[in-house]
Amino acid sequence: MRVRTVIPTRNEAHRLGPTLAGLAAQTRPTDVVVVDGGSTDGTAAVAAEWGARFMAAPRGRGTQLARGAALPGAPEFLLFLHADTRLPRDGIARIEAALADPGVVGGKFRVRYEGDHPVLRLLERLARSPHPLCTYGDQALFARTSAYRAAGGFEEVPLFEDVRFYPRLRRAGRVRVLDAEVVTSGERFRRHGPLRLTVRNGGLLLRHALGADPADLARRYGEP
Repeated sequence: MRVRTVIPTRNEAHRLGPTLAGLAAQTRPTDVVVVDGGSTDGTAAVAAEWGARFMAAPRGRGTQLARGAALPGAPEFLLFLHADTRLPRDGIARIEAALADPGVVGGKFRVRYEGDHPVLRLLERLARSPHPLCTYGDQALFARTSAYRAAGGFEEVPLFEDVRFYPRLRRAGRVRVLDAEVVTSGERFRRHGPLRLTVRNGGLLLRHALGADPADLARRYGEP
């Protein structure tokens, strides 16, 4: 297998199954590693049901992603996928095709959020930009393993690991926004409200840009 998919989890049993099913149905195979940050539900059982490797790591998405990427025997490419995000059926094949260009070091997918609120449509349009401030883990980031390492990998921080990593990846070479959508759950938008959540996240992003501690921001974020 040429691609390793790393999925950080914490109590994701209710959302992980469809994501792993989508990976199992890919037209190209991928090594799947579920990196768990202390689940107390059936996350491990769901991972085992779909044949994914399961490992424990300290809680924190940046830490979990970094530990999964650092496992021995990493293949040519790495894909970082949230537990509530589903790839298109040819997603792995599209990654391999994009990285067949030696000048491309990584990239992301377009994203579609479940739900019909206009704020979600705005977020989807913004996500088509390659700019770091419009790039988040919901978009299934991917990279050559060599470029990931050259860029320093994910920092072991609990929040904004994606925002901190992507600019370094861009400095390593060209990135590409694939003309294909991943589908991300709208559960958190339904729970908090799309506008309210977007305003809150924007405020946290601004605080991060001004130098706030990611650990403090994660406590304000209120989610793992």
